[in-house]
Amino acid sequence: MTRSTVLQAEVKGALEDFRQYQKREGLNDADAVRDLLSFALRIKLNDSDYDRSS
Repeated sequence: MTRSTVLQAEVKGALEDFRQYQKREGLNDADAVRDLLSFALRIKLNDSDYDRSS
C-alpha cells in the first residue's frame, strides 16, 4: 500500500471562488483542494503547448 503525500501551502486572499466551489460540491477543505489540484494537473500535463508562450 502506498503512503499518502501530505502537501501544505499558505494561500493568501479571501478565496471566495474556492469557498463557492467547496459549498456547491459539498466538500471539506482537503477534498476540495485535492479535487482542484487533480483537475489543474490533468490540464497542465495534457496541454501540448504547455511550454509555449501565447
